[in-house]
Amino acid sequence: MLNRKRNVMADLCCGRGGWSRGFLAHNFMCYGFDSDARFRNVYPGAFVCADIREVRGGMLADLGVKIICASPPCEEFTRVSLPWTRKFNPPAPDAALALIRHCYRIADEAGAKLILENNRFAQRWLGPAILHCGPFYLWGDGVPALCYRRVPMRRKENFTSGARDRRAEIPFDLSDWVARQYVHD
Repeated sequence: MLNRKRNVMADLCCGRGGWSRGFLAHNFMCYGFDSDARFRNVYPGAFVCADIREVRGGMLADLGVKIICASPPCEEFTRVSLPWTRKFNPPAPDAALALIRHCYRIADEAGAKLILENNRFAQRWLGPAILHCGPFYLWGDGVPALCYRRVPMRRKENFTSGARDRRAEIPFDLSDWVARQYVHD
């Protein structure tokens, strides 16, 4: 039997691990980074409780990470775009943009491909998304070049504001399709 080296991915701002579930289905080793320790018990891979502003790409390179998926919080982008807040000329979403810059920095330091996910309102600051599937918009140099088939998406759920993490979770269909693009024979 051949002993194949396992592919490795990092999941920044991992939350419940939606990105990782698809990659785990394809035998990837997944490391999830989030500053919220409550995700420790629900994240399906190796969880690291850390603020991504403190994560160094060299550490991920040492782990063999080749692909990084990141889903920084989207609340600031949404809030700025709502009509009832827009009329008060709210400030730019600086905290969210800072986290996004850190995701790009980490990927650059690690020499890894990046797939960054956020909502449609982030396009105002990040430019047009490379790809979007339902409410999930993707940027970065790791986004698969061609969406050769429509990725089935879950129906919109009605989660309470207390279940933001469930509403923001990347659906398995999307993470599975992206992971398939990175499976190496």
